[in-house]
Amino acid sequence: MAETLKNPEESAYADYLLLDSQGLPLAVVEAKKTSKDFLLGQKQAEGYADDIKRQTGKDAFIFLTNGYDLWFWNRPFENPRSVSGYHDLASLERIRFQNIAAEDFSDVPIKKDIVDRPYQIEAVKRVLEGIDKGRRKFLLVQATGTGKTRVAMALIDVLLGAKRAQRVLFLTDRKELRDQAYNDNFKVFFPNESKQKIFSGTVEGQTFTFAFPPDELLLDSGEKLGPITLSYETYGTLNREKNNAILVTHALSGDAHAAGYHAGDKNPGWWDDMIGPGKGLDTDKYFVISSNVIGGCRGSTGPSSVDPRTGRPFGLTFPTVTIRDMVVAQHNLIDHLKIEKLLSVVGGSMGGMQVLQWMVSYPDRIRSAIPIATTLKHAPQQIAFDEVGRQAIMADVNWRDGDYYGRPPPARGLSVARMVGHITYMSDASMAEKFGRQQKSNDPTSKFGADFEVEGYLRYRGDNFVKRFDANSYLYITKAMDRFDLLSSKKLSEVFKGLKVKVLVVAFKSDWLYPTYQSQEILKACKLSGVDATFCEVNSTYGHDAFLLEVDEESHLFKHFLAGVPP
Repeated sequence: MAETLKNPEESAYADYLLLDSQGLPLAVVEAKKTSKDFLLGQKQAEGYADDIKRQTGKDAFIFLTNGYDLWFWNRPFENPRSVSGYHDLASLERIRFQNIAAEDFSDVPIKKDIVDRPYQIEAVKRVLEGIDKGRRKFLLVQATGTGKTRVAMALIDVLLGAKRAQRVLFLTDRKELRDQAYNDNFKVFFPNESKQKIFSGTVEGQTFTFAFPPDELLLDSGEKLGPITLSYETYGTLNREKNNAILVTHALSGDAHAAGYHAGDKNPGWWDDMIGPGKGLDTDKYFVISSNVIGGCRGSTGPSSVDPRTGRPFGLTFPTVTIRDMVVAQHNLIDHLKIEKLLSVVGGSMGGMQVLQWMVSYPDRIRSAIPIATTLKHAPQQIAFDEVGRQAIMADVNWRDGDYYGRPPPARGLSVARMVGHITYMSDASMAEKFGRQQKSNDPTSKFGADFEVEGYLRYRGDNFVKRFDANSYLYITKAMDRFDLLSSKKLSEVFKGLKVKVLVVAFKSDWLYPTYQSQEILKACKLSGVDATFCEVNSTYGHDAFLLEVDEESHLFKHFLAGVPP
């Protein structure tokens, strides 16, 4: 949740608020990706209203809603001077709803490609009826969830189209809205990301190269690799004692750019919501390190790198790598940074596998560990999904047995692999909420186009992925995940035997790709080995993606857990 702005003169959107020179209302719309804590949202909205009042002398008209059922508008408003469907309007006393007069917007078209469900259209109409035409108030809408966000976007469209607002400032933490724009008066603003810019500015990637011949790294396969370059980034400051360092490990498609902005970038790192001042991994306290794994394609040595022996990209001559090989490379990086012992190592999905490998390979180099939504070994179903992705890539005629560099890449195959992956990352509930059966097109002549929104979403994700990821890296990394097995022939009680660190195991209720029982098995292995371990299952509907999206819950867990780790 974005913090209430205590100093609006220095806020990232202060200048935008002051642009209201013609006396027309500025619509400030906020869409949250969780809908659990209405009271916190209320306090945040009050903070925005106070900012507007201080800067303009005008009251803000605020519409809040929370929870899917509140959008049906199936009962009269308890307070005719408000347009909130919230059950307990008494809790909104501090938010100013005075002088709200009804206004007829019946002649304003509501675009059906934005909202097409009767209750959504009704919601937009009800909000519009409450806008004060004469006094030209500001409007702040706080919405939650995808359905509610669509209503908010429809409201934006109508306000601009009917000239009921001159400008719209969209405060949102919903990443899928990044590319949305209606016209030059529409601005998408991300409070958390702007805070990162204000406090941390841009970040620069760094590299570390080691294992020069004749001291190449001996891999699990028996082959040697060197020299090896690791791409990494750091956030925060390493203290004098060098005991505040946290290593963040990434998932299959991640990279070293976990937080902040690169110069000229519009998008922050993949875990920006979790890393930064005051966030779950608080860079005012901790020195956070994030590196790209070997075998990757985002700055670290991988199959797309140039083989110094031939001067050409490795392709399939690149040696097989394992999760342990990735962790060995990270261990070399930590040595390079002269950090004797990490305060913690944290990661989800494949990143969680790396966390578990650190617990086994380097137990004396860490004080704590947080494996998230991961497993001691892949089950047959997980291997099966990875194999479908690999086969899609290798079936693409442009793959050419991995020798496609300098030629068209196997884009179609990689795109399909990514689409399959995205299906497994979401839950049935999250897909239903995000897409339903909403259609992008009702063209009866279209035979196999992307008629449904979910089809368009998958194609968009697939097409974007091929622009930033290497197909061979996808093959190598998924195979490393499938071969990962900390159990092997061991008993559960032997996996973490002798480990003297604190462990927090996190799972998500709707995650069917890495189901809770796999995290519970990690917990059991810790307990049988006498490890100080805690388990938490977060009640989320986001599926496996929850480890990237459930920011509030994870932040609370991490802060509490890390506070109890001795330096």
